[in-house]
Amino acid sequence: MFFEQQLNREGEDEDQEGVRREEREMSDVHKKVNIIDNKDEITEREITEGPRISELQEVPSTGSNRNTNLCDCISWNINGLNSPIKQKKLFKYLQIQKADIIALQEVHIAQKQKYLLENKKLGNLFLALDQKKKKGIVLYIKDWIPASLIYSDKEGRTLMVEVEIRKTKTLLVVIYAPNGPQESLFQKLHNKLKELQYQELCIIGDFNAVIDKSLDYKGNNTNLEKKKKLPKVFLDLTKEFNISDVWRERNIGKKQFTYYSNCHMSWSRLDMMWMTKKLNSEILDITMEPNVLADHNMISIELYLAKEKAKGKIKTITGCHGEMGVWPPRLGAVP
Repeated sequence: MFFEQQLNREGEDEDQEGVRREEREMSDVHKKVNIIDNKDEITEREITEGPRISELQEVPSTGSNRNTNLCDCISWNINGLNSPIKQKKLFKYLQIQKADIIALQEVHIAQKQKYLLENKKLGNLFLALDQKKKKGIVLYIKDWIPASLIYSDKEGRTLMVEVEIRKTKTLLVVIYAPNGPQESLFQKLHNKLKELQYQELCIIGDFNAVIDKSLDYKGNNTNLEKKKKLPKVFLDLTKEFNISDVWRERNIGKKQFTYYSNCHMSWSRLDMMWMTKKLNSEILDITMEPNVLADHNMISIELYLAKEKAKGKIKTITGCHGEMGVWPPRLGAVP
């Protein structure tokens, strides 16, 4: 009995330390934020400090797309949600975005505490959580999009949900790849995709590796040699299922990043979206947003679902760990 009580106390102490650590990190890394609870606005953005080049000059409209031909999707590594303060801020921020699909990685919420992630304003909830407070994937999908769970691993690394977009069944896969060896994860993913045989496929998330060190990484030469590239098994998977890196296709030769490492003083593009050709052709807009509340940049895309694709809107972006660009660029053009 004594040992059980001791273990319980140790577990509670560990949980409390995790919350305190997240709150310390937020205090050290972020500037002051002021969120008005009764209004859908943020009067002062919480932007991570560090070598950010610039911010958006124009903030696009984030109105609900339920009665339009648009579908907004967000992918974001949020670096933990154990802190109640951070939970409140992040949920408020996501509600303001009014995205139709929200994929979050590294939530650090254990399976037994999944109730903390329920938020009807964000959409129907799909989860891949670890038993402990580490890793973890969360997916919110609005009611108007038919969706059903296909696969959820027990380690918080892979989540698969079938969504129906424009009357076409699409397999949406959210990935949170490990910092260590990745071959096993992507081999399991390959086997599962081969078993399911979806015609339309979208893989999004934090891949914790780069494709091209010369384009997707910026830092000193010593760290460049150590920087991890995506394994061959994943690159083979992209060819077999005919999916492409949709941001890179629209930004040939451009250096823009989604993560800054303070300890290594380096930038990396770790967060990506890979899609089949048909889905890719429906993209109206894709953006790396500025750092807000986390150490990764949020990636957002806008899909146009009407029968005839409208002309893309022009949006000027200065930075988010990158250089100036204009949307939509000509495919294959260097900004």
